[in-house]
Amino acid sequence: MYIRLSIFLLTLLGSYSLVEAQRFAIIGDYGLDGPDEAAVANMVKRWNPEIILTLGDNNYPYGEDSTMDRNIGKHYHGFISPYKGQFGSGASENRFFPTLGNHDDITDNGNPYLDYFELPGNERYYDFVKGDVHFFALNSNESEPSGRDSKSIQALWLKEKLKNSTSKWKVVYFHHPPYSTGDHGETADMQWPFAKWGASIILSGHDHIYERIEVRGLTYIINGVGGNVIYDLHEERHTAYNIKSTYNAGHGAMIATANADSLSFEFHSVTDGLMDSFVLKQEQDKFFSSDEVVEVTIEADMTTLLNDRGDEDRDYHNAKITVTETDGNQSTFPGELKVRGNFRRSQDNCEFPPFWIKFKDRNVAGTIFQGHKRMKIVNPCSVKKDYNQYVMQEYLAYKVYNLLTDSSFKVRPVRIKYVDTKKSKSISAFTFFIEDVKKLGKRLGAKEIEVDPYYVETPNYHNPPTLELFQFMIGNNDWAFPDHNVKPFKVYGTEEHIVVPYDFDLSRLVDAEYTYQDQEKKFRGFCRPIDEFMASFKKFKQQKSNIKKLYEDFVGLDQANKDQALRVMERFYIIINSPKRRQSEIFEKCGDNF
Repeated sequence: MYIRLSIFLLTLLGSYSLVEAQRFAIIGDYGLDGPDEAAVANMVKRWNPEIILTLGDNNYPYGEDSTMDRNIGKHYHGFISPYKGQFGSGASENRFFPTLGNHDDITDNGNPYLDYFELPGNERYYDFVKGDVHFFALNSNESEPSGRDSKSIQALWLKEKLKNSTSKWKVVYFHHPPYSTGDHGETADMQWPFAKWGASIILSGHDHIYERIEVRGLTYIINGVGGNVIYDLHEERHTAYNIKSTYNAGHGAMIATANADSLSFEFHSVTDGLMDSFVLKQEQDKFFSSDEVVEVTIEADMTTLLNDRGDEDRDYHNAKITVTETDGNQSTFPGELKVRGNFRRSQDNCEFPPFWIKFKDRNVAGTIFQGHKRMKIVNPCSVKKDYNQYVMQEYLAYKVYNLLTDSSFKVRPVRIKYVDTKKSKSISAFTFFIEDVKKLGKRLGAKEIEVDPYYVETPNYHNPPTLELFQFMIGNNDWAFPDHNVKPFKVYGTEEHIVVPYDFDLSRLVDAEYTYQDQEKKFRGFCRPIDEFMASFKKFKQQKSNIKKLYEDFVGLDQANKDQALRVMERFYIIINSPKRRQSEIFEKCGDNF
């Protein structure tokens, strides 16, 4: 009986594919045989991690063959496979994943290091996956033949790898710290847009200190106290960074534990014990993670709100918000509304303008709005039936652009019942919410910037022609770079700029009756090399079937409007598929009408 029950339980547990947590140790600047390295190594071995990551400087002082085994294998041979040294047997499977430091690279461009280890890829930089974690080991030395700046071959490799990774956690590690208050200080060439590319955390060494720094929402670790002499901390640099923890009183190492929903780290000193701990959690955006329509009721003094449309000094007005989530859960909390917009804000153009909606963290905790403080609401311009169709068309325009690039505003459809508390009247409308610009910037690893409209360096201030071609596809002339219905961003740590469009209601795609723009299709983009256009054409062609499916599957938009929208976009596809039409309608006109 007990045997059968045990077998049943094992089968049941197996059916859930339970994955154990992954534990990995992190050491840096350790490779100097002596009592300090031995003490750190003994502590790490007591932890018995699945793998060890090293943050460079594995072999002091010059990275020579003659010192390699004594500095590394003597202390860590039990984790290395294949191990060919003299200090014992190695591991049956490699559990040791180093990165090149500057001391490893001195002799023969790091060849003794490359000969000693058998690592994935080209060994100088590589990646591997363990459980829920995807690890990316880089070579941050200036001598790296593939380069170490953010546009190098190595960087483009990392960008593509991060983009395509399906792992829960993406750990990037290398030797030279992008930011540090130690003796060496920051390494500007390694200040890549890691957050935008999708990294979860950045680990480095080089400065012989322990430090945890947060830069624009991403955690950077300096862990260089694995065995060599300890460095000073430079307090004058602290004001430049968001310092979470520092330590330079002794040697130590880190142990990390990865689960599907959390990645925890501890830094232990050999002499002082646990000195720092922190946990990274997967940020769950419940609101923009789904396209299901959310039901919301907003009770407010709508009469006063709708009359507050001045050019300046518009106020936020109190509201009671009730949201019914798709699982049936209902929450009620206070919020605020304010009229926004330019064209649609005017009473001469729209009886019902768009709004800002604002929440407080404590009020929306545990709801679908958790993590959001402010968003845009796009309302129908009128209570007439056709105007809901216009809003749906504009919502779908945003969704089409989402298919083409991640550098786009997220949107979510919402059916709102507005209740006027003064007149006891209500109206219901299809609306959608737009991601706040600060949220978008954080997601892109970039900062919104102002650009002088009278001085625009075309190559520097615009991304490849996806944006311009999209506006051409939907027949939208209501935009102009740098400051009309587009938001320019600068990616942190680079000279790369991203431009994100918004407001598509005056396009031919939407075809609203209040449109005042010339809807003749005109390409209003910058002149560029032909290969950039061809790359963007390919992206549009790849998404054609998905765009069609987006419209076919959308509930609420009537068939006539679906057909109209698809006809507008089909004309674009006819143009880009015809060399003659491309030449006459895009290439020959690029820049003429901008």
